[in-house]
Amino acid sequence: QSQLREKLSTEFPDAQISIGGVPAVQTDLGILLNKELKNFIALTILACAVTLFFIFRTFSTIFIPLFLTAFANLMVFAMMSWSGLAFTILSATIPILVFITVVSLSVHFLLRVDEEAKKNKAHKTRFDLLKAVNRKIWLPNLLGALTTCVGFLTLLAGDVPLIRNYGIGVAAAVLLSWVLTSFGILPFLILFPLPIPRNWVHRPARWALWTIHNAKLVILLIAVLSAILAINSRHLSPRPY
Repeated sequence: QSQLREKLSTEFPDAQISIGGVPAVQTDLGILLNKELKNFIALTILACAVTLFFIFRTFSTIFIPLFLTAFANLMVFAMMSWSGLAFTILSATIPILVFITVVSLSVHFLLRVDEEAKKNKAHKTRFDLLKAVNRKIWLPNLLGALTTCVGFLTLLAGDVPLIRNYGIGVAAAVLLSWVLTSFGILPFLILFPLPIPRNWVHRPARWALWTIHNAKLVILLIAVLSAILAINSRHLSPRPY
C-alpha cells in the first residue's frame, strides 16, 4: 500500500487518494495483527520475567521457563502451519495463552523439585529426584492443561467457523505446550542448578486457608454472583426484529 500511495501521489499530486476494497482491508488487518502480536509478546515476556523474579532467586530458574515458552510458541506456530489452521485476529492471543500455560506448569514443577529435594534426601542422583517429582506431578499438570482445552473446545458448538477454528487452535496449543514443558524442563534441571525459591513462597497462603474454612459461604457467594451475571448476560446479544 505504501508503494502504491507513493506512486499515485507522484503521478497525481493534486488528487486525494483513498485505497479501499477487500485486499486493502486485509492488508491493514495484517499490519495491525503483526503490530499487536509484537506488543502482546513483549508485554507477556516482561510480565512472566517479573513474576519469575519474585518467585525464584536463581537466574537459571528464570531462564528455563522463558526459553520453554519461546520454544513452545515456535512449535505451536509450526503445528498451525502444518495442520492448516489459519492465523487470524483471534489467534493473536494464542502465544499469550502458551506463555501462561508453560510458565504456570514450569513454576509448579520447579517448586515441587525444591520441596522434594528438602523433604526427601534419599535420592541418589538428580535424575532420580526429577523422576520422582515427575511421577507425582504429571497428572495434576495434565488435568490443568485439559481443563483449559475443554473450556475452549466448547467453542465448537458455535456456528462461526472462525471461532470454531480458534477453539481447536487454542486446545491443540495448550496440549502441545504441556507435552513440550513436561519433557523439555527435565534436561535443563539436570544441567543447571536446582531452583531456589524466595522465602515468602513457603509462607502459608492465609486467603486460601480462609476459603477452605468458609467453603459453604464461598460457594453461596459464587452461586449468587453467577446467577446475577447470568441474568444480566441476557442483554448482551441484540434481539431479532
